[in-house]
Amino acid sequence: MSIISNYIFKQIGSYFIYITIFFISLIWLILSLKFIEYVTTNGLNLKDFIKMTSLLLPTVIPSITPITLTLACIFVYNKLSNDNELIIIKSSGFSTLQILKPAILLSFIIGLFNLFLNLYFSPLSKSIFKENQNNLREDIARIAFKEGSFSNLFQDITIYIEKIIDKNNYEYVFVYDNRNKKNPATYISKQAELVQVDNSNKVILKDGNRQVIDKKNSQLSIIKFDEYEVNLDLLFKDINKERIKEPEEMFLSELWDDKHKISGRYDPRQISSMIIEGHKRIIDPLYCIIFTLITLTFLLSDKLVLQSALKKISIIIFVIFLIEVFYLSLPNFIVKKFTLLPIIYIFPLSLLLFLIVWNLNKTYKKFKK
Repeated sequence: MSIISNYIFKQIGSYFIYITIFFISLIWLILSLKFIEYVTTNGLNLKDFIKMTSLLLPTVIPSITPITLTLACIFVYNKLSNDNELIIIKSSGFSTLQILKPAILLSFIIGLFNLFLNLYFSPLSKSIFKENQNNLREDIARIAFKEGSFSNLFQDITIYIEKIIDKNNYEYVFVYDNRNKKNPATYISKQAELVQVDNSNKVILKDGNRQVIDKKNSQLSIIKFDEYEVNLDLLFKDINKERIKEPEEMFLSELWDDKHKISGRYDPRQISSMIIEGHKRIIDPLYCIIFTLITLTFLLSDKLVLQSALKKISIIIFVIFLIEVFYLSLPNFIVKKFTLLPIIYIFPLSLLLFLIVWNLNKTYKKFKK
């Protein structure tokens, strides 16, 4: 590349990195809010917290980079125009295509990077995330039993522990079990032990009583016991059975595996969604190039002045928004009518061809003049 092309390339690249880091940080912060409760109230360590939240980022990067690259192009080319640098560059003999070249090259590089993420790293990170999430649940369950505080980590069960002897043994325990809405039960015991017997997780309460309220008759029954088991198996149901992979954590070969049709694990709609997901991963990176070409086509269509710049930027955002809405809604239509699957490729490729022909035609007309 020439010195000027290299200069434009570095400018767009710098803005792209800054904007992308900003958006990734914002998304990471939003994702972190889902896990912050485990850190503040349930004792999830900082290392696991950072690891779990970071594993989700590769799945969102391919979605935001076409937008962040678009913003970077708008900033750079608008700045070049306002500083009259575009006029100087053109007067030096540079054609419009030569001015577009750095942005198109960068969009191509980012598109290839997104393709790598989509086909390999994103499903891998999502799979690792799910495995870690599954493995952490039992540990979190133990961590959740905190001394001197109520734990509501589990649905319909509240546990209060007065004193913790060790990670599995407790003294003066209160358990409220509301899984049976008609007859909620309260357990109070002097001692308790958290155990796993035959792959079933239980709290063994010792020397206490069980109080059951019959809401229909408004009656309270109290039963004293020396030892009583409270089955917590529902809390660990995802741990005790084989985990079924979600489409987001499957590689392309898994998404398109014909064995899904006979395995019985997925219904026909889910299988269709998996096939669509695979095709989307292949074509998604192309939108980096498409959005870049749309941006440059509008920005460099005429001599850019401040009055028209805002109008052009508004049009760019509106057009890209319409494309995003249409593309994101495509899978829902295709699932209902699978014969529409080729549109996933036809739509972006038609857009790309139109933009290339449009820009080449403009360049040819200017060259003839």
